[in-house]
Amino acid sequence: MTVSLLIDLFLSFFMIGLFTFGGGYSSVPMVEEYAVELRGFITSNEINTIFSVAEFTPGPFCINCATYIGSKAAGVLGAIVSSIAFVLPSTLIVILIAYFYMKYKDSPVMKNIFFVTNACVVSALLVTAINIIGNAFFIDKKLGINVSNIDVRGVVLFVVATLALKKFKISPPIVITVIAVLGAIVYSV
Repeated sequence: MTVSLLIDLFLSFFMIGLFTFGGGYSSVPMVEEYAVELRGFITSNEINTIFSVAEFTPGPFCINCATYIGSKAAGVLGAIVSSIAFVLPSTLIVILIAYFYMKYKDSPVMKNIFFVTNACVVSALLVTAINIIGNAFFIDKKLGINVSNIDVRGVVLFVVATLALKKFKISPPIVITVIAVLGAIVYSV
């Protein structure tokens, strides 16, 4: 582990934290771009595992991703640096926004800013959903959508999880745990 790696982790997760709007899942495309494609902290095969672990463990999804990736790249110090770098921009921005919001909260301009921001957040979440679906349902995303590239096991587990959550109203932690166990069994056979 070198100082340059820690600086790279800090700058990468600072940028992800700075330009992520709308919650943890909207950061998935940027995490994938920085951690896999631009910096190579992890491989494309590891990203789904990291997303699963981040979702399964307590705490905010994206901070868990930053911690896990930082740990994988540079150990405990990398985990600390990545986590701090990810939350630092939002902490500073929230303090700044809170100041201006309290000062101008009744302004029509402020109301319009928040209205337009909502549309951007929905767009970011849609892109995130498409990327996660691509990672979960296709054996190799680069091969595109074709029958021979569909991971049937992943699709079946998705359908089971969706039914358990939506139709039968089973608690998400229980569904995640059961699907994780089922996935371990199905993919080990």
